[in-house]
Amino acid sequence: MKTCIVRGTHTLGVLLAVAGLAPVAVAQDGGPRQHDPSGPSAAVAAERTSPIRIDGRLDDAAWQAAMPVGGFVQAEPVEGAPVDQPTEVRILFDKEAVYIGARMYDASPATIARQLVRRDEGGQYDYFEVSLDPDLDRRTGYRFRVTAA
Repeated sequence: MKTCIVRGTHTLGVLLAVAGLAPVAVAQDGGPRQHDPSGPSAAVAAERTSPIRIDGRLDDAAWQAAMPVGGFVQAEPVEGAPVDQPTEVRILFDKEAVYIGARMYDASPATIARQLVRRDEGGQYDYFEVSLDPDLDRRTGYRFRVTAA
């Protein structure tokens, strides 16, 4: 099985399939949000060798073969503090796309903030975000954000 290393910081944040991106991508956000001050952690992206369903379950064999990414920390209310709810992310790639699956547990799902806003507008909502820096320059890239709304 092929793998590629994805380096960067993790932002807390549903299932997101990102089509048309190079398989070697870097996930990062502007400022470090990691509990470990030694620097960005690395995630391993596995090659997708079997079909996946985009259904939010992450129970396909391909997802199970991908190494889970953990070690997430809070952005708010205390930036850098350990999370109180577990989050698990798995990354797959093939010749055509990068697939990012995330499972975010919540003991009180009724309290998940679900504000619907227009593109690029701010708001008060919970989200999952992935930033890709394919040029490895920390200046340009792509950002994808998914909310519960």
